[in-house]
Amino acid sequence: MDLLGSILGSMAGPPSTTLSDKEKERRKVAKVYEEKMKARHRAEMEAFRTKMELEVEKFLKEDPSSSGAPSKTFPPMNQVQRSLLNEICEVAGLSAYSFGEEEVDRHVVMWKQEFLPSEEELACRRRGEKYDPKEIARRKELVKEEEKAAAAEKDKEIESSSKVSRKTPAPSATYLNKFKGLLDTNSPEAVNAKKSYGMVSAESKKDKRTVEEVQAEIRAKKRAKLSVDGENEDS
Repeated sequence: MDLLGSILGSMAGPPSTTLSDKEKERRKVAKVYEEKMKARHRAEMEAFRTKMELEVEKFLKEDPSSSGAPSKTFPPMNQVQRSLLNEICEVAGLSAYSFGEEEVDRHVVMWKQEFLPSEEELACRRRGEKYDPKEIARRKELVKEEEKAAAAEKDKEIESSSKVSRKTPAPSATYLNKFKGLLDTNSPEAVNAKKSYGMVSAESKKDKRTVEEVQAEIRAKKRAKLSVDGENEDS
């Protein structure tokens, strides 16, 4: 028993669950600081809300037809501030959009309902570009002119290709054109060619003699034949 008691006595006992006065003081200070930061943050957000509400109210009272602008751009804000501003704009009946890179220049732009931005303007702002209606109109006109010039050039090429096709005769047409003079029965070339090949025209084949001339020719041939036959008998 003495040995066992000695061993148990030499072993370390369980850690104490009781906090030291120093640790208690450290935790107390940390809690006070945390509560102080929370209160400070709430105060800052309340001040920010009040400031944004005044900005929105002032913007609503401005007349865009005189000196007022149809939109208002706020400086860069963190995500919490942007969410709060979007909430204020929604309550006031305004449309708000965020643009820019997070933690760099992310900001909010709000518009009155009667002057809502176009998809073109939103896309331009999302690309980080300054929206200039006159510059965009100029670019559109330039693109139209380029497309018009390209279409005219294409039509010109098609017309030129069509002219070349009309000037180049087909093989069959070339062959017919080559022998056109021979195929035309009234042309001198056709007459000469027919004579060269022993061809007699239809006009030359016609018998233009009268009946009396034909009968006289037949009788003359008979007399000539009888005369020849008589001479043969005498010999």
